[in-house]
Amino acid sequence: MDWLAKQKTYIWLIVLLIIINLTTLIILWFGRPGQPPFNRNERPDTNKFLKLELGLSDEQEKMFTQIRKIHFDSTGSLNEELWLKRRSIQQEAFKEIPDTQMVNTLSYEIGKLQEINEKFIFNHFLELKKVLNREQLVKFKEIISKKEKNRPQPFDGERQGPPPQDGMPPPEH
Repeated sequence: MDWLAKQKTYIWLIVLLIIINLTTLIILWFGRPGQPPFNRNERPDTNKFLKLELGLSDEQEKMFTQIRKIHFDSTGSLNEELWLKRRSIQQEAFKEIPDTQMVNTLSYEIGKLQEINEKFIFNHFLELKKVLNREQLVKFKEIISKKEKNRPQPFDGERQGPPPQDGMPPPEH
């Protein structure tokens, strides 16, 4: 094969590789999956879910919605304050000389805020309970207990990496 034929072969090979690369990039770009079905902007409507699952009347749904709104409005600033105090403790841990007195004070304040938060939650459920009849209350307890089952259990021993996608498995004994 002479030199000119080799050059033509190399040029065609380069053009073919460029076409393959561009085709792959186009397929990857346009074939990309979209956003996951659940994101903050498309959050499922909990009120509709509860209305369907519990068989709430329109009046009950209105009361449920109002009670939940009051609860979330009243605990929003509390949760933000808790987050800020936890963040301060974390930042203090990474300082060269951490102020343990400040950490103790913040820990105490977090405990007090958490106590208030737990009382808010308790009162919230008391208010929701007043709206439901007996059958609805039983169903509501089932819904809440299913939600709790999906939460990670207090961990036993050293962590072995992130939890699996489907939640924490029960502890092995």
